[in-house]
Amino acid sequence: MKKFFNMLFFIIICFPMVFSGLVSEEFIKNYVLNIDSIKNIASYGKDMADNFSTKTIFMNLYADFNYKFFKEAIAENVYIGKEDEFFYAGDNMEKDVAGQYLVTKEKLNEICEAQQEISDELKKLGSRYLIVVCPDKSAVYRDKLFSRYINAGRLYPSRQEQIINALRENTDVEILDLTEALIDESKNNRVYMKTDSHWNYNGSFRAYQEIIKYLRQYYPQLPMMEKDDYNIEYVNTTGQNLSSLAYLSDNINEEDIPIYTPKIQSEAEDLKASYPEQSPIGETCGMIIKENDKNKDMPVLMMYADSFAGWHEKYTNYWNLNIFMQESFFKYIRYHYYGTPIDLKLVKIEEPDIVIREYVSSNLELLSEKCIGTDIYNLGDEILFTSGGNSSDYIKNGISVCEGDFTWSLGKETDIYINLNEYFKNNLKLSVFLNMVYPGNNNVQNVELYVNDVLADNIILTPTDLYFDLEINSDLLISGMNKITLKYPDAVLVGDREIALAFEKIILSEY
Repeated sequence: MKKFFNMLFFIIICFPMVFSGLVSEEFIKNYVLNIDSIKNIASYGKDMADNFSTKTIFMNLYADFNYKFFKEAIAENVYIGKEDEFFYAGDNMEKDVAGQYLVTKEKLNEICEAQQEISDELKKLGSRYLIVVCPDKSAVYRDKLFSRYINAGRLYPSRQEQIINALRENTDVEILDLTEALIDESKNNRVYMKTDSHWNYNGSFRAYQEIIKYLRQYYPQLPMMEKDDYNIEYVNTTGQNLSSLAYLSDNINEEDIPIYTPKIQSEAEDLKASYPEQSPIGETCGMIIKENDKNKDMPVLMMYADSFAGWHEKYTNYWNLNIFMQESFFKYIRYHYYGTPIDLKLVKIEEPDIVIREYVSSNLELLSEKCIGTDIYNLGDEILFTSGGNSSDYIKNGISVCEGDFTWSLGKETDIYINLNEYFKNNLKLSVFLNMVYPGNNNVQNVELYVNDVLADNIILTPTDLYFDLEINSDLLISGMNKITLKYPDAVLVGDREIALAFEKIILSEY
């Protein structure tokens, strides 16, 4: 019956187009009369686009037809459940929900190995590590799934359970699973959007409170916002990401979305990231850095989070974890990522007390990715500032854009991060090769060397001094990540840049 209705739809729509010249008889013959399944339509997108210019209109009509008659989405990664609840069906979610998805032993071993390494490396840097797992919508609104998922013969636990169990059995990594808390919250409030895969403000606020409650075992002084601290209003909008994927966003509305607005304006202020390769602050997929002076005695949090954290508050948000988290810490650094590894060099720069990695459960297999910034520096290796060089592997702030044969310093200091795997009996030397010295006060540049924030050496350079060595006392070095800072108190403002030295290469070696 369903096949008959689909063919009828195509015939009604397409045959008039043959006479108008919008589609060819070949298209009708090859596709319309050979459709076996509603979901095959996705594979015909390119052919339809080649045959007529009204693809979007056609797809919207076809999507609406199947939604109204069959309560099905034409997109393979969207599933419509009971009471028109939309679910994400990509990333093997249908198999996972039905208990038919197995995470391989190899993948579980990779995840455990990677997460234990991250936890160990962060401990060396003085940071506590916590994985926060946000459940997929289907785990919270399981009652909205049809019986073919609920009653399927389950062969395996859910992907989320398989991975969390493996981590708890084989590592000492801390994990906070938000599933039960969100199920509990859903008994009184809607916690996920109806036409979207994400939670709403109710869900993100409950998640925030659960995170703070967990961290209070280590930081009992952490403040926690309550619902009474916010005005809650309800808004309506068009269908969100899942209905859009199914070409239905214009036909379905998302209603009664809760929006939380603080009754007292937040004291958290934006700071700019000092590392230039990161996206500018406020970009949806960049860094958000907030500092809250009222929380000066509170810890610093760095959170690697996916889209469930939301964007900067200046953008339209129908959910937002950031606006809550920034109220409980002195400094809150949100790094938006999708599978981006934790960068130990950024951790070294920001010095967070806590590092959180948040993942929605459908993406948990990405936990197999190891952290970066752990590469060991071998004495004598060249750090190159020329075109195609490797300076960005070691330097996160204080350099300008490469100009081919050199790169200017930027600002009054440059931070270099070098990972050493041993202690040294002898002192080391930092050899610096320059292309130019920009003359400062008295036609010289004063250069100071700091190692792990302790003054180690200094030198005064003239414009002709294109090579120099600075000594590093071995007692200042650690086995692990070392921060080596070059400071230029006499840097000169030239145009819109403050410059001092034009680097070609730097080498660290033994005296």
